[in-house]
Order: sequence, then C-alpha cells, then structure tokens
Amino acid sequence: MLQGSDRTATDLVLGVGYGIARGNTLNAAFKLNASGRGGAEFRLNWLYTFERAARSGNLNRPATGG
Repeated sequence: MLQGSDRTATDLVLGVGYGIARGNTLNAAFKLNASGRGGAEFRLNWLYTFERAARSGNLNRPATGG
C-alpha cells in the first residue's frame, strides 16, 4: 500500500527596484499564492551602500602591523 501526500505550490511574484540616489536603492515585491492556498505577501526593502566601502571596493583588507 503506497502512502504519502503530494503538495504543489504556484506563486506569482512581481517586483520593481528604483535607484533613489547614488548608493540608495528601493525595492518592492508582491507575492500572490496563485495555486489556491490563499494569502499574499508584500515586501519593501531599502538598500544603502556606505561610501567608504564603495570607494575602496574591498571591506576585507589585510591588517598591517609592525
């Protein structure tokens, strides 16, 4: 006798990103459960780049000692 359960999920995800200013990005995403499970999700993210890290290009510099 074979036993178990099968479950599938289909989601629709729409998103957009916008560069507000140099080093500042705003992202929005909307996720809708399209397979009948019900429910939805909205996310809003703000990404900021620190200028010092952006200029140097590397945060993992070796330590200098003497």
